Amino acid sequence: MCNNNYITKATTTIILLLLPCVILAESTLDMNLGARHQLTTWEGSNDSTGNKFDADASMIGADFTLRYNKFYGGVSLIGGRYKFKGNAPDRPTRANPASTSTTIRRAEFNLIGGYYIIPQLSIFFDL
Repeated sequence: MCNNNYITKATTTIILLLLPCVILAESTLDMNLGARHQLTTWEGSNDSTGNKFDADASMIGADFTLRYNKFYGGVSLIGGRYKFKGNAPDRPTRANPASTSTTIRRAEFNLIGGYYIIPQLSIFFDL
């Protein structure tokens, strides 16, 4: 015999696993637009001199996602400014000049696309 607590847990687990099937079946097209704010740190050391650097930045971005039946895709863009005091990361072509303050703008672009094999599992590419 099964106790009532076991049946409740098993039923809840089955419903939660099947819930994405219901959500995917309701709508064939779903679009989302969002904004993002992220606090980040950029730290490391330069290969040429071994000087360590670090700076904090407040990055702001936007996201757009689209889902059609079992296919989905999205694009996001985020950027901010890192203000280094003292040492900063070297440029690929030459080292940064010695200074007390260096500002580097950094942006990231992300592109994703995929396909749901089952509601809980998908294959995707991310660039």
